[in-house]
Amino acid sequence: MRAKATGGQRPPARPDRTADFPKDLWNSISASAAVLDQRGTIVATNPAWLAVAHAGGGSPQGYVGVNYCDVAHSAAAESAPAAQAAVGVAAVLSGQDEHFVLDYPDDRLEQGTPRWFRMHAFALTGPLRGAVVLHHDVTENKHAEWEALRHRDTLTHLQRLATLGELATSIAHELNQPLAAIMASAFTARRLAADRATCNDNAAITTIIDELLESTRRAADVVRRARALVRPDETVFERVSPNEVIADVARFLRSDLIIRQSTLRLALDPTLPDVHGNRVQLQQVLLNLLLNALDSIENQPAPRRSIVVTTHRGADDAVEICVRDSGLGIAPEIRDQLFEPFVTTKRKGTGLGLAIVRAIVHAHGGHVFADPPAEGGAAFRVVLPTV
Repeated sequence: MRAKATGGQRPPARPDRTADFPKDLWNSISASAAVLDQRGTIVATNPAWLAVAHAGGGSPQGYVGVNYCDVAHSAAAESAPAAQAAVGVAAVLSGQDEHFVLDYPDDRLEQGTPRWFRMHAFALTGPLRGAVVLHHDVTENKHAEWEALRHRDTLTHLQRLATLGELATSIAHELNQPLAAIMASAFTARRLAADRATCNDNAAITTIIDELLESTRRAADVVRRARALVRPDETVFERVSPNEVIADVARFLRSDLIIRQSTLRLALDPTLPDVHGNRVQLQQVLLNLLLNALDSIENQPAPRRSIVVTTHRGADDAVEICVRDSGLGIAPEIRDQLFEPFVTTKRKGTGLGLAIVRAIVHAHGGHVFADPPAEGGAAFRVVLPTV
């Protein structure tokens, strides 16, 4: 309630600060800020901008009267962010864009590790025109992002190690075949060498050598795929064929499919474009989805244990990968939290598989969806942008 004056006297009048409010607000902005006219000339700066200008040896007025775009263009030869800033601010001033954002490192303000800044440029509308440019320090945010990425990479690596442990029987089974063939070829070669009548049979010896080399290559491939899965990920992005990634993972799971008496069918579009990504991480996405599908169908009769992987071009020329199984489907109680960490209905599951799938797909600029098929089972669809 508003207090009433007593004794017929009015309360003392408070000073009207309405006119000072814009100036006070402008001076209290922690980010360094400047106002540009339509030509890009700096017409006003706040105290934070002046402080940065003084620290960098700039003018006492914080470059008021200087054309911001001209300064950025002159620095573009030595600084890629300056070139981007010049183009971005020019687009805002011309009305092509309403807003421009740029993150950039700046090592001029202190020695050692550069600090990171985020630049915003906003178009001014109405009679003012021009733009407002803000620069604020986001170094702590960047360090937090890098730390989160480091933890994610560590978690995905540990999950790959756990996956390899689950596949140990399958890998041993797959290695056993070429090793047995190598042993048999070696015994045959020894018998030929002991038999003087056949030791000069070059054709037989050549055949044995070819069999040894082929079996050795198969064993080396198994080891190579296992090593690629568990080695620490350097997160190098390159052109990657989604079909090749799927084929590699399918070969890796070949023995596991036999042991589990399950079938995997691939229906891959041969005209599929490449994506820009990390091969090992994309292999982990497919491996996690396929292992989930194998677990989902394990209680089905053997003839119904089937998984289908398809690829095709989606909207905006994106790549779509679908992993569909004939299992019991997704439990209703976890459908809404399917991609959250530690959500699982498997007795021995960690609940990290699908969370890691989502994190990797998002890091590749894509999306992952759970699409329950009308005929039952479960289907997961991964959408990735192309190169």
